Amino acid sequence: MNRVGRRHLVRVAVALLGFCIGGSISAQSEPPRIYVWSETLGVPEGEQILAPSAIATASESELLVADGMEEPRLLLFGKQGVSWQLKSVVTLPSVSHSIVFDGKNWIAALRGELGLMAFDRADLSARKVPAQPGLVAGPLASTPGGNLLVFDLVTERVVELSPSGEAVRETAVPGYVTGLAADWSGGFLAALADEARIIRFNNQWEQVESWELPPSDGKPAWPVGLTVDEGGKTTVLDRHGGRLLEFDSTGRWVAMGSRRGWEPGLLFLPSGFDNLPDGRVAVADEGNGRVQIFRRVDTGN
Repeated sequence: MNRVGRRHLVRVAVALLGFCIGGSISAQSEPPRIYVWSETLGVPEGEQILAPSAIATASESELLVADGMEEPRLLLFGKQGVSWQLKSVVTLPSVSHSIVFDGKNWIAALRGELGLMAFDRADLSARKVPAQPGLVAGPLASTPGGNLLVFDLVTERVVELSPSGEAVRETAVPGYVTGLAADWSGGFLAALADEARIIRFNNQWEQVESWELPPSDGKPAWPVGLTVDEGGKTTVLDRHGGRLLEFDSTGRWVAMGSRRGWEPGLLFLPSGFDNLPDGRVAVADEGNGRVQIFRRVDTGN
């Protein structure tokens, strides 16, 4: 195992220990639950979703899932009428731990030496994405301008890449980054899983604030993805608690949804999520081997 792998395994072990024995963070009062279960994606007979590791959306009717550990694949779903249909399946040379849609293509970060790959929006034909030599891609995010944010697992920095692969700018983000989100001002947010914390960088890529995520039943949160809208509302997926957490532009916890479990509408060790344009949220429910979609409601607990 290489140096990067050993370092991240240590961080995961420490965080899992905290999950098992509970944290010292005092629980705060819970806000309303405004995310409710809408549907679970089905697959044709003979197919199944095994262990979804990442998910991305391109429109209200296009959704891509990275699935499988032993035989990793990409599953492209399209919505026809009121139901989702599996349109295309392609095998991958290694597991994809992050995928995004950059406005034209699907971009995947593959584990190992393969790095960044682009997949055609319609047929998933693949090509290599040019990037700096030595960059080991982790979490990804697309910017409103069509560039790509990449967390380099080796140097612990966020790099902005142009469509041609040129490094536009970069900044150090020490820690175990498990999620990125570009905001509409030119800045970005990063999720630090081993600190249960979100940090915000302004359009000069200077860190300006951070906030700690609320624990679940006294156990630390473990963020595995986040998104931010034009108004600064941030949504975070907590892997440990199986929760969707929503924060306003100041980092105040204002809403939540779901919890840990196995029944429809519950999440067990989810690995990632993305927002659909209509406001719903698609979640890769890894521990349950499924993809679930949640919708927002205005009131209710």
